[in-house]
Amino acid sequence: MTFDDGFRNNFEVAAPILKKHNVPATFFVCKRPTESGKYLWFVHLHMLEMRFKHESFTFRGERVDMSPPSRSQSIKKLQQTLMNLTPHPQAMYEAIEGELPALEEFMSPKELNDRCAGMSSDELREL
Repeated sequence: MTFDDGFRNNFEVAAPILKKHNVPATFFVCKRPTESGKYLWFVHLHMLEMRFKHESFTFRGERVDMSPPSRSQSIKKLQQTLMNLTPHPQAMYEAIEGELPALEEFMSPKELNDRCAGMSSDELREL
């Protein structure tokens, strides 16, 4: 079995089950979510789409419509903009961190931990 990205649930949920049944697995871990408060770009956009509580926010001087009928299309347009920033991915992550609403503004610490966080360095070593 393989697991991508190194989310914390790989350690907390999958690893104990794999160990119990003696199932080998490979974990492909991204470094970014192992740092506190750092999330993968697609996680950030998904959480904006699913959990953002306001009707809009401003990105690069333009209003991003987050009303229910426009939300999905707005996120698609935002994704396209982010993917075209150069140098990629540095400029994309700088825009996410500096210009988009922070996930911590509209998600609880528990929800961030459960849905967005990566494994810690200690968890990676144990895994």
